[in-house]
Amino acid sequence: MQCLKFFALKILLFSAILITKAQETEVQIIPEKLSDNLFMLTGQGGNISIFSREDHIFMIDDQFKPLSKPLKETFAILSPNPISIVCNPPLHGDHTRGNANFNSKEITITLKTMLERAYVKLIQRN
Repeated sequence: MQCLKFFALKILLFSAILITKAQETEVQIIPEKLSDNLFMLTGQGGNISIFSREDHIFMIDDQFKPLSKPLKETFAILSPNPISIVCNPPLHGDHTRGNANFNSKEITITLKTMLERAYVKLIQRN
């Protein structure tokens, strides 16, 4: 039984190392223009949406921490505007680990559910 526990621990440790290394590899961010101000970025397994307004960028999903720098470089090519809102679809690590690199006084980080609630309240007022 001890041998089986030790083997399982080795498997878990090895898996954690592989996952960490996979996130550290250089990722190419590929933008796809969907409309004049809407882009879909693909990179490390998921999609990131960018909506560029005349004065700011609205981003859905910032994914993993190592993607932050290539994402910011891609944003600079797509729009001269700063990021003002980052929306995390669910509150899972594969959607939120980049939050720390986008956290600033100029950027609001929110959850999709919070935006939905605010939108419903706005519609109810009108």
